[in-house]
Amino acid sequence: VPMRLLQPDAQYHPDLHVPSPDLEQRILSALHDGVSVNLLGGNEQGKSWLIQHLLRTLQAQHVNVKALYLDLSRWGTEVLEQRHSLFRRLREELVQRLKLTASELHGIPNNPESFDEVWQLLTAYHQRPECSGHLIVLALDGTNALLDSPTVDAFFGPLRSLIQDTDYVSLLVSLSAPPVSVIR
Repeated sequence: VPMRLLQPDAQYHPDLHVPSPDLEQRILSALHDGVSVNLLGGNEQGKSWLIQHLLRTLQAQHVNVKALYLDLSRWGTEVLEQRHSLFRRLREELVQRLKLTASELHGIPNNPESFDEVWQLLTAYHQRPECSGHLIVLALDGTNALLDSPTVDAFFGPLRSLIQDTDYVSLLVSLSAPPVSVIR
């Protein structure tokens, strides 16, 4: 079998996934039970691939799961460092992935200034009769791109209270750190 070398940031391909059944099952069970999960690891350690694998598996196993994958590291500093740009981009991504209609968007700000205003999109999706029993798994990959940004508190500050007050959303968050920090 020929060896295939992958470049950093290679696109996920399920045939190249190296399974870790015990870890994967614990994460899948936690997410399906409404528990949020944080993945911490060094750069280029496979967190993004693991997230994409987990989301595909969740949706294959459970028809009532809506998986949303957002990679903040690809948004660029000009988006991440300005509050209005960050929340506008987050809104655009969620509207597209949730396929929200104009009537569902009525009353939700076009130019959100806070995570609370963006969170209304998840509520609008969940209020659809056919989606009211769905669990939304919001995967935020590359969140370390926000850590040195002036918007870090505006992003993560309200997220904790929003997730605690919402029983139909689980978070799957990745954070890259130097390997020595992960070991500690």
